[in-house]
Amino acid sequence: NRDLFCENQFFSSGRIANHRSAMPSSEKIGLENFHTIFLDDDAELKSYKRPGLVHRLDLDTSGVLVIAKTKRAHRKLSLQFQQRKVIKKYLAVVDGTIEAEEGEFRFPIIRDAAKKMWIVSENGKPSLTRFKVLERSPALSLLLLECVTGRTNQLRIHCAAAGCPILGDTERGGKKASRLFLHAWSLTLRHPASGQMMEFVSEPDGDFKDLIVSRLPGAVERLPWHLSGHLDSVKNNDSVYNHG
Repeated sequence: NRDLFCENQFFSSGRIANHRSAMPSSEKIGLENFHTIFLDDDAELKSYKRPGLVHRLDLDTSGVLVIAKTKRAHRKLSLQFQQRKVIKKYLAVVDGTIEAEEGEFRFPIIRDAAKKMWIVSENGKPSLTRFKVLERSPALSLLLLECVTGRTNQLRIHCAAAGCPILGDTERGGKKASRLFLHAWSLTLRHPASGQMMEFVSEPDGDFKDLIVSRLPGAVERLPWHLSGHLDSVKNNDSVYNHG
């Protein structure tokens, strides 16, 4: 509608790239076209460093992204993200298995200036990820993740720290693959104009869905492709993975 726009794609530095199966990652759209396609005629909003964007995905992560189309919507949506009122859920295929069916990762995260990357450290900022195992095989697991605190690279860091790096995340010990198997599944937020709670869902396709069918076939029948509420019980679960 006129206030916001949701799409199954990701943006970075003026580049718009759809899921790999739909559009090559090298496809580029300049900011002028970005304005024309997504934004109303709002000069102030167009002058923002990341016009219309109220959050972002890692470059190699596919999935749902919300874009503000007016200055008012941008302000209200940004506030929801800052106050951690937006529920962000992801699907991840990881190397290995986790014994617990569900629980939490609570590894603190800090930026290592020497390594130029974010790492787990007892001196880091508190970070929380809720997880639920949706399916296992001897070598891989499919996880539903809720990114509560939203630190940079949080899901990749937490999965690696728990001993199950995301497939394709070779920087943190994951096996080499055709892509990073991390997909932004859903966003739940209040509409900036009406205040109504809304959920936007992006079903994985291409390589991601093919892998589930071929390597984790048990998940096909279990997954309704609508997973709202699956992490609600995790909030009070005793399976917590902490630093150390």
